[in-house]
Amino acid sequence: MRDSRLKVVAIALGMLVLVLAGGWLYLRSSLPKTSGAVSLAGLDGQVEIVRDADGVPHIFASTDNDAFFALGYVHAQDRLWQMEFQRRTGAGRLSEILGEATLDVDKFLRTLGTYRAAESAWPALSMETKLAVEAYVAGINAWIGEGRTLPIEFLILGVKPEPWTVYDSMVWSKMMMWDLGGNWDDELLRTLLLSAVGRERAADLMPGYPDGATTILAADTADSLLALDAFLKDSLQLGGLDVGSNNWVIGGGRTESGQPLLANDPHLGASIPSIWYLVELQGDRLHVTGATFPGMPIVPIGHNDNIAWGLTNLGPDVQDLYIERINPQHPNQYEVDGEWVDMTIVAEE
Repeated sequence: MRDSRLKVVAIALGMLVLVLAGGWLYLRSSLPKTSGAVSLAGLDGQVEIVRDADGVPHIFASTDNDAFFALGYVHAQDRLWQMEFQRRTGAGRLSEILGEATLDVDKFLRTLGTYRAAESAWPALSMETKLAVEAYVAGINAWIGEGRTLPIEFLILGVKPEPWTVYDSMVWSKMMMWDLGGNWDDELLRTLLLSAVGRERAADLMPGYPDGATTILAADTADSLLALDAFLKDSLQLGGLDVGSNNWVIGGGRTESGQPLLANDPHLGASIPSIWYLVELQGDRLHVTGATFPGMPIVPIGHNDNIAWGLTNLGPDVQDLYIERINPQHPNQYEVDGEWVDMTIVAEE
């Protein structure tokens, strides 16, 4: 009896070892290839990709579009599942792989029309920008087309990546705009205040920024605001110096090197993997180093040989809400300037 139990335990342990070994081999095979050479269609010339000690790719190409092609390739190598999740989010297609848990998210984003906005924005781009995006997309599809081992998330969910499109890249820019331009909740709050306390008191509670007011604070004003911030943090556990985006520049006359310093901290949410992807890109005209978004061929924070740049969110008013009056006799009509106008019906599948 004891021997039988030992055999069962031994078999179970052996199976566990096989499963763990198989999982380890799968995970290892899904890691990006960072040495050697590959031959890819769609390039104008030879491209060299050098990974530094931190794994950051440095891309050296003979043309700018080849550099963007290579950027798409390394993005797909390192972050394809992240990119897949992002494009499904923007297209309202998460529920295809995650089920009912994300159905409301899909319905909202399809109603908002983020992917339709991405499609409609494409024709407005310059030809130079279109060529850069198309080269980037070709690089992503080159990696997908190699048939390499996919990140384990694809295996777990039984998903195969579809060919990447320019709209898949465009839609994430729309999602970032939505994420960083969320003043619609302020619009709702202001509407509720107006109905609750009236226009005058609502203006006291949510005043607009005065015309002609200063945009760079004097030292005494800044000190007063810092003191108020400290009071709010200590007394009410609100605010603090670690809350919110920030950026600043120091002129070369105030630095030890004599060169200006730019600090940029956009305070986007922490995630694994990171929303950022560091890279150096060099083509025939292009030479930039900085942070990119996987899925997009841009460097929103970085520097070239002459200047550095950054960005952060200043809370602009970029969203407006409208209360539509629906025709009670014809629910697919709404009022415009006193007349009923037919709605545009968009069929979603």
